[in-house]
Amino acid sequence: MKNALINFGLLIVSFIIIALALEVLIRIFNPMQDSMKWFKSSKSYGYELKKNFSQNYKYLESSNEFVMRVKTNSFGHRYKEYDTSKFSNDKYKKIMLLGDSFIFGHGVNMEDHMAHILDSLLMIEKNEGFVVINAGVGGWGTIQQVNYAIDNFTLFNPDFIFMFFCANDPLDDIRFNAGMRDNEKGLLYFPGKIFLRNNSHLYRFLFIKFKILLHQFLIDRKIKEKNVLFNRQSGAVITDKDWENTERTIKNFSKKFKSFNKSGKLWISSTAPWDEKIRTKLKNISKDNKNLFFVDLYDETVNLSRMERRLPHDGHWSKLMHKKFAEKINTILN
Repeated sequence: MKNALINFGLLIVSFIIIALALEVLIRIFNPMQDSMKWFKSSKSYGYELKKNFSQNYKYLESSNEFVMRVKTNSFGHRYKEYDTSKFSNDKYKKIMLLGDSFIFGHGVNMEDHMAHILDSLLMIEKNEGFVVINAGVGGWGTIQQVNYAIDNFTLFNPDFIFMFFCANDPLDDIRFNAGMRDNEKGLLYFPGKIFLRNNSHLYRFLFIKFKILLHQFLIDRKIKEKNVLFNRQSGAVITDKDWENTERTIKNFSKKFKSFNKSGKLWISSTAPWDEKIRTKLKNISKDNKNLFFVDLYDETVNLSRMERRLPHDGHWSKLMHKKFAEKINTILN
C-alpha cells in the first residue's frame, strides 16, 4: 500500500513537471493569444458582456502587434455611454444593431467600427435625431440576439433594428439550446478551469486544438445530410432544418417587434453579403413581410478581394467593410 502511494505521488509530480516544462516551451516558441475577459455569465443569454469593462487585447500574429481596445458602457455594450433620456424621447429615432462578433467589432477599434462611422454620418453629436445602440456580442446566435432585443424593447425603444446573420449562428443556437448557459464554465466545467484559461498558455493551446477537432466533427456530421450550405467565411455548414429554425426565429421576432412598435422597421443582412446562397435565403425570409427588409450589399462587396474584406490579423470585417455597412445604413435611414 505504501509503495502504491509513493508511486502515485511520483506520477503526480512527474505530470506536474512535464506540464510546467510544456508551459515554458509553448510560452517561448508558440505563445497563445490572451483570453477574452469581457464576458460574464447570464441566466437569460448564457453569457453577455461585462458592464463598464476595459481590456487591451493584443493580437500576437499581427505584423504591427495590433491592440484591440475593448471598453464597454454601463449597459454592457461595446460603445460610448448613451444619453438615456433620448430612449424615451420620441424626437429621437433609436437604431439597434444586433449580431455576433462582427457587430461587437472583433479586430477593430471603435473609431473604425460601423456604429461610430454611422454615428458620424448621421451627425448624432449635433443632435440630428438619431441614437445608435450597439448590442453586438461575440458568439451570440440568432436566439440570444432576439431574446435580448425583446427583453429590452421597453428600455431602448428601438425604431429601427438592423440584424446581422452569420453562417455560424445556427450552430451557436444549437449550443445554446444544448445547455451552453455559461461562457465562463462552458459545457464541461472543472475547478480551476477559469484560472487555467486566463493564465496557462498550455491550457489555451490544448483548448484550441480540441475546439478545432470538435468543430470539424460537427461539420463532418452535417455535411452528410442533403442540401447543406457551406459558408467559407465562418467555416460553417447550414442544413435545411437549421434554416427553418432560423427563419422561424426571425419571423417571430418581426411579429413581436411589430407588436411593440407598429411603425418600427426590422432589417436583416448577412455578414458575408457576397455569398449568393445566403443572400437568397435571407431575401426569401423578408419576402411578403411588410415589417422585415433585406439589406443588400452584394454589388458593393462581390468584387472585393479576400484581403479587402478581412483584417490581416483577424478573420472578421476589415475597416472597409465596417465603412460600407455604415454608409448603406445611412442611405437607408435617409
